Amino acid sequence: MLFTRFCLDATCWRWSVLAHHPRRFSQAIAVSIGLGLLTFGVLWASWRAWRAPEDVAAHALWLLLWFLFLCNPWFQPWYLLWALALLAIQPWRGRHAWAVGLFCATAMLSYLSGGFLLPLLGWKDSSAEWTALTSALIYGPPLLVLLPGRRPRLTQLGGQLLSSEPRAREKEIISG
Repeated sequence: MLFTRFCLDATCWRWSVLAHHPRRFSQAIAVSIGLGLLTFGVLWASWRAWRAPEDVAAHALWLLLWFLFLCNPWFQPWYLLWALALLAIQPWRGRHAWAVGLFCATAMLSYLSGGFLLPLLGWKDSSAEWTALTSALIYGPPLLVLLPGRRPRLTQLGGQLLSSEPRAREKEIISG
């Protein structure tokens, strides 16, 4: 998530007005922003479900990804099990399948980065730099996949993985 309590704590320390109680204010700001974004997402998904009730699973997946990317102040990798379950009942959603699969892989970086990368860099786990780097590692690749302009490249990659032409060329080279 782009705003976490740690990032807001670091920002609030810089504000002289909030210097007396930065943690309390930063937590209130994080909760308010997350709740506001979640409320907007629920209203948007409800409106879309009202307009197209046959796509309720797609709207639920959108709302869950909205929550995981923007509204969740404390991310845990197991939250993606919900996305996998929603994706399992609508397997034709190719771009979303790529994004959720990649998100599952990058979510595991939250464990690895804390154990290996954090000691290597020597940063505190509550620093704004660490939070920004971890967020970029976890959320960046799946968000790039979900961008609208990325679809043709994924389709080409999927076609290359599934095509038999490269396999035939490899067999020809091996049999030589």
